[in-house]
Amino acid sequence: MSSPADVTIKNLTDKELTTHVTRDYWVEGDGKTINNKTIAAGAQETFRVVAKTGHHGELDINLADPSETLGQFKIKSIKDPHNKGALETKPFVDYIKMTSSGERSSPSDKDLRRIEMEMSYKPSDTSGWDIVCASQKSFINEKLNSLYKQDVLPHKFKEVNIGCPQIVGGNENKQEEVKISLPLDGKITLAKISGTCEFTVNLNHINCHITNTDDAQYTLLLDLSGNILREVDLSGLEVKFLGKEVPTEQLQEVILKLVNEAFNAMEPLEVPFTSPLPFSLGDMTIRLAFVSNSDEPERSFLAILIGLQGNKGFYKLSKDLICNSPQTNTAFVLAHPLFMNICKDVLNTSLGDGFGFSISNTNPNKITNSKKKTLKDGGFWGINAEIKKDDFVFELTSEGNLKVDIKLRYQTSKLLPWSSVKIKLNIKPSTKNGQVVLDISGAGKPPWWLWVVLPPLALALDLILSKDGKIELTIPGFYCDQILIPGNVKICGKWD
Repeated sequence: MSSPADVTIKNLTDKELTTHVTRDYWVEGDGKTINNKTIAAGAQETFRVVAKTGHHGELDINLADPSETLGQFKIKSIKDPHNKGALETKPFVDYIKMTSSGERSSPSDKDLRRIEMEMSYKPSDTSGWDIVCASQKSFINEKLNSLYKQDVLPHKFKEVNIGCPQIVGGNENKQEEVKISLPLDGKITLAKISGTCEFTVNLNHINCHITNTDDAQYTLLLDLSGNILREVDLSGLEVKFLGKEVPTEQLQEVILKLVNEAFNAMEPLEVPFTSPLPFSLGDMTIRLAFVSNSDEPERSFLAILIGLQGNKGFYKLSKDLICNSPQTNTAFVLAHPLFMNICKDVLNTSLGDGFGFSISNTNPNKITNSKKKTLKDGGFWGINAEIKKDDFVFELTSEGNLKVDIKLRYQTSKLLPWSSVKIKLNIKPSTKNGQVVLDISGAGKPPWWLWVVLPPLALALDLILSKDGKIELTIPGFYCDQILIPGNVKICGKWD
């Protein structure tokens, strides 16, 4: 007899999910009952699947939000989901957690199996953002000191002298907030004040924009005019009332309003930077986050979060985002989906039309040519060459290396038989003397006919040989200490 099961998918994320069955084996209806179904954010849905008589029944199900595939759920046995190894979950992005469980029967039906899969968020290096740039608290405080000395930050407002703000901590459960200390000395309507206040800053109220000034040269604008201060602690402030003493809440309200007005009157802060990324920082959503680390306070950090093309992440960054090294106070993180899309676009642009490079639906670490590419010299030499569909492979390996595997068929004359040649490259990223180093093995001298039919590839191979297989890359003004792949691309180091 057949074996039915109710599959419940619990979506604990804030994104709508869609199911895509990528493989079915001995399942009634080929898994159509669970294919292309949506599960709303924060909701759950149950789908009935049935293994055919005499078979276990297998399904591979991808779960995707509107922009990317987040993970895969493999049901290796619909018939016996309670057995060890019958269910498997595989997140495709670092910020997703997936769990599953199976039961042989249901309370009301001993023959109805139960399968549950839950998808939720977990702390990660990206929290769903495309680009993250994070710097430790001490480095940010040095920059605040520098801005204060340059008179970029306010020194006085009305009758109150204002000192240099410093980050002092945050709330581990609210990464959209940060606490700053601010010395105040002077007179307000109610009292004379002297000492240091601690303010809670709502980072969501800081409007962030990036402007492009030149190729790869950008300026980050931080607009502090949105009443960014939410709460104030007056325990470090000496107060001498000018008249009758007022409740603390009233005094807090007056000081909050005063300091917010001081920041509101400022011009946006300008932070110039160089982008090492091979694409334009165009349509973006930009937010700030502060990650407080109570176990190692010196490793607390402020992060710039960038979402491209309308993408928005959330606030659940890992405390270990910045590498724990004496040579590191900053980390750049490029999310895995963005990195793979950049690689795909570079391949399509540099090698010309006709390859149709795309990211695999079943392996997000793999890019292949979706079309057969025919290469000819226009008739002068009589050279014919071709790269069949899926014979040009670019892959990110589990060791964090980049692998290129190309199979070309060719004939150097119409009178000669077809031959084939394989090009295999292994690219190992590392750092040395503050630079990113790509150690490339496998490159040989390009055959002469490759210069005729596919010059960009021949040029790349020739360049690798001329550099003895080592390509050194520099991020201006930044000392690279570590580069970490696979998954996201993370570069840790120090600003000069």
